[in-house]
Amino acid sequence: MSKIMFVHPNLKACEAMESILSKDGHEVWTAHGGASAIKVFQKQKPDIVILNQELPRLRPFETFSELKKIDPAAKVLVFALLADAEDPREPPRFGIRALSPFEVLEAVARLVDHERRPRSPEARARLLIVDDDYGVRNALKRFLEEVGYAVISARDGHEAVVLHETYKPQLILLDIDMPKMTGVETLKRIRHKDEGVGIMMITGNDTLEMMAQCRDYGAYDYVLKPFDLDYLAFSVYSKILLMTL
Repeated sequence: MSKIMFVHPNLKACEAMESILSKDGHEVWTAHGGASAIKVFQKQKPDIVILNQELPRLRPFETFSELKKIDPAAKVLVFALLADAEDPREPPRFGIRALSPFEVLEAVARLVDHERRPRSPEARARLLIVDDDYGVRNALKRFLEEVGYAVISARDGHEAVVLHETYKPQLILLDIDMPKMTGVETLKRIRHKDEGVGIMMITGNDTLEMMAQCRDYGAYDYVLKPFDLDYLAFSVYSKILLMTL
């Protein structure tokens, strides 16, 4: 099966998830914070990393960024266990809604199955790509349509806000560095109207400051230019999967 690292500040939560995932046949490591997670990641090279939405000292988006620096293709999921959430309906600042331990298990099982069959995403999920570069828009649209998604594109933030209203995408891939209206401003405007849509940032700038801005408005991931298409396919699939559990 898969090599999985589960990162959570609570020892009992780590033990519970280690037991659940191990019984399902996975090789599991746990860590209680971001710094220890980075050490385990460097040594064990897990296939999938599950980060809790709240971590001590090194925050989850900082841990996420550090793991991606070590391995840009790292398969990192960020969400809270349901037991940790005061209100599971509250949208997260970074990551995905709260999940029960057995929803985590289901997500892992479906992700592993998807790795074996990478051309079988959720049926025709709607995606919106926003980038001022025609070549980037066209390449991403063609790739994601080949994988099986329904995709439209926008050339700037203003057009993206309008298309979000009319097309109702489940996921938006949003470039940060755009003229007229930046990706961060576009993110703010869309998130103000829709707390549920998934938003992934496209960037050549992975600084913690930029990540923090995007995190504060609910962006759950970012992909770096030039694109790792395998990671892009994983991230799009995993976000849609977690939204539909």
